[in-house]
Amino acid sequence: MIESRFNELKKIYESFNPYYDARRDDYEKQLTSLFTENEEETIRFLDNCSEEDAEIASEVFDDVAKVLQSLKYIDCLHRLEQKFPDSTIAYSVRYAESYTDAFEPENE
Repeated sequence: MIESRFNELKKIYESFNPYYDARRDDYEKQLTSLFTENEEETIRFLDNCSEEDAEIASEVFDDVAKVLQSLKYIDCLHRLEQKFPDSTIAYSVRYAESYTDAFEPENE
């Protein structure tokens, strides 16, 4: 299910003007919603996705991290970095980490 919805959103993404597209905000909200509906499905999808799909998904890594607050999700992003070492997703992974409270030290 996640793969077919992602592919629909990917078609929208591929039609964007590379400099600015008014539809971008709505697209990012839909993609974030898709990836936050079911963490396990999202992780399975990302673990098996292509480099191109990882690049597209990386645009909302931080938004997804804000919602999920999950070390399992962040671990998945690290696996993507290892799988695609020449991609540009590393910055997006670091940004996602910065929005995950799970990395914050516990207040005692």
